[in-house]
Amino acid sequence: MLWAGGTSPLAAVLGTSDGTPPSDLTSLPQEIEACRLANYPGTSVAFWAESSEYGSISVGADEIRPAASTIKIFILLAAYLEFRDVWDEIPQGLPNILRYEEGSRDPLSMMDVTTRETVRRELWGMTYEELAGTMMGRNESQISNASYNAAASIIIFLLGGPEACTVAIRAMDPEFSTARVGRYMLARRTPGNDNVSSIRALAAACRLICTKEIPGLDEAGCHEVADCFQEQSFHGLADYQKHGHLSEAPSVNAWVGWLDQDDGYSIYCVSVILWDENTVEDEGADHYAELLKERLFQVMSE
Repeated sequence: MLWAGGTSPLAAVLGTSDGTPPSDLTSLPQEIEACRLANYPGTSVAFWAESSEYGSISVGADEIRPAASTIKIFILLAAYLEFRDVWDEIPQGLPNILRYEEGSRDPLSMMDVTTRETVRRELWGMTYEELAGTMMGRNESQISNASYNAAASIIIFLLGGPEACTVAIRAMDPEFSTARVGRYMLARRTPGNDNVSSIRALAAACRLICTKEIPGLDEAGCHEVADCFQEQSFHGLADYQKHGHLSEAPSVNAWVGWLDQDDGYSIYCVSVILWDENTVEDEGADHYAELLKERLFQVMSE
């Protein structure tokens, strides 16, 4: 278990006489482990909970795990930094990709003809900003799952492919060193090609965005990045989030995001892996994410 209060002495950061973090947060490892043992014993759980006031607490923060769609947070950052000057324009290469023309087939090569036609119809004429919002699930009720993932694959392709995208991501921040785009979305998973990240890296990405401290961007640019996220309300606070799920073994269920308020923020990240391909139990990630948010909200409300 890791508790980090920042570079200041822990007691000063926490504002308490004995230097102990709030009980609402320190109880999280025990609560999550008890829930896992009682309800999801076949799973492995890693999480990160962070308060701008008190610091962070985590378990398994440096484990490199399949990221599922949470990898799209890094792709979003790389895309905005590369294409911000044309963010409201249609990518020049988009028609060739959607028409499945020679030299532009990689992003949609894992799809059959019927699925590619659906993607072509739903993504035709989208700008960089619209593709980014689509891959982040902002309009998930209006498009197919294939288009949701194809939007990410198209952006990866426009960035030069998985390897070039990984290089761009890791160049942004040293804490992104565990993030890797190993394949296009929906491509067949193999032991060596999965899209991966640590919980620490995902939390670092959320922190850059919610504090508006993305290197090289002004406040307006940081707002444009955050606007690509799904935004919901949690006890009246803005809740920016990204969900990721892979159903085939090892199955992965992840929730990443932050709660925003005028005088602070809270970051929550949880990744649940179910290793047994013959088990159909619910991984419990939704429950864990709600628990993290509830505890962080209690701390923010004190």
